Amino acid sequence: MSDAEHQILNLAAKKLKQCLDVDGILMSLVSAEVISHEDSMRIRAAPSFDRCTALLDVLYRKENFLNVFLYTLIESNQSHIVEHINEFLPTVHLPPIDIQATKTARLHESAARVNAANTPSFLRFKKGDEFHDAELKIHDVEFAPDEVDNLVVHGGLLGKDIGTYDYNRDQRKAKILMINNIKFDYAEDRLGADKDKESLGILCEKVFPGIQPMYHENKKAHEMEQVLKKFADSVNESKAADVQAIFIFIMTHGHNADILGTDGESIPLLDVFKFFGPDACPNLSGKPKVFFIQACRGDDFDIAAIVPDQHDGIGSSKAKQEKISQLDDFLVAFSSGWGTYSLRNVQDGSYFIQVLKLVLEHAWSKGKGIEQVLKKVQIVMRHVRQNRFTNIAPRGSSPNRQELAQSPGYYSHLSMELILVPK
Repeated sequence: MSDAEHQILNLAAKKLKQCLDVDGILMSLVSAEVISHEDSMRIRAAPSFDRCTALLDVLYRKENFLNVFLYTLIESNQSHIVEHINEFLPTVHLPPIDIQATKTARLHESAARVNAANTPSFLRFKKGDEFHDAELKIHDVEFAPDEVDNLVVHGGLLGKDIGTYDYNRDQRKAKILMINNIKFDYAEDRLGADKDKESLGILCEKVFPGIQPMYHENKKAHEMEQVLKKFADSVNESKAADVQAIFIFIMTHGHNADILGTDGESIPLLDVFKFFGPDACPNLSGKPKVFFIQACRGDDFDIAAIVPDQHDGIGSSKAKQEKISQLDDFLVAFSSGWGTYSLRNVQDGSYFIQVLKLVLEHAWSKGKGIEQVLKKVQIVMRHVRQNRFTNIAPRGSSPNRQELAQSPGYYSHLSMELILVPK
């Protein structure tokens, strides 16, 4: 790193250690290739009070990172730290950062990214359509004897069935939150997102009968955080036995690991999840917390690869005392892959929401765990992009345009089965 950047870190170190929200910027620093994924993992492994020191140790070994670091602070709502660093920049003959101009520029960049995701094509399903998947095969994994904990082998845990969460939709003990941002200040409106509201309304009547979702529309970033906190507070204020699970649908613009408010300000998804971890929301400890995120995750289109035809292999009981991770019992479903746009039809709504609704309404879903349901969503989306994405392409592309694709996914920290629709 340059001597000037080195000096700035030294001058600002005290303030950084007092105020810096390290977790709020790590993902952005990785995305900008300022630090590596391995660096990020090492920093996260440090105790919370020592993560800033761990980050500074990494930055001391980097070069030409300062501008990106400062922009990342602004994007993560830590402009007060940039104001402090601005005081030192003239001492090393560097110009101060214009925070407001940077915010405006970033918002317009965001607008340019998300505007391309409005696609003027059509997606239709015939009633009664059935989609069949090939057998899913999992390769056997062999472990050396000394790599397997004796407790697992000799305690018989490997032979036990996976449990099922104590969730029964007929008891109406789930809470549902929906946030749907349609109109934006610094980006094109999410045309067709009103249809997502209609689709989810029909879906909830069938999958969550008797439960009234809490619905919010067109919220700025800080308002979204207020809504999420209020929802978490309502869970904590309920009797623990009256809440078996939560389901949260967030439909908005996004980028990488952030979601955007209507004002263009971002919220890291990790900050969203923190509202519902065991520390902040003890009433949800050991209970499923399921998120559906309909948002772009990057700047690139998912360009379809054209390949030759080929076959595609396609009631919890609580321990007396248990160590619980902040991410235990979370499941997060994403509408698109990392770094890619999430496509939306301006007349019919988002493809992901349409496919999710189709799968959950189908008789196949009865008695199936949510992860099986989401695998089916991935399979149906393959069928959709093969047969229905034939006239979608990036705006301004040539007649020999590349065709687009979209691949939803999810990650899960659920330790048991969660059955949404009983047999």
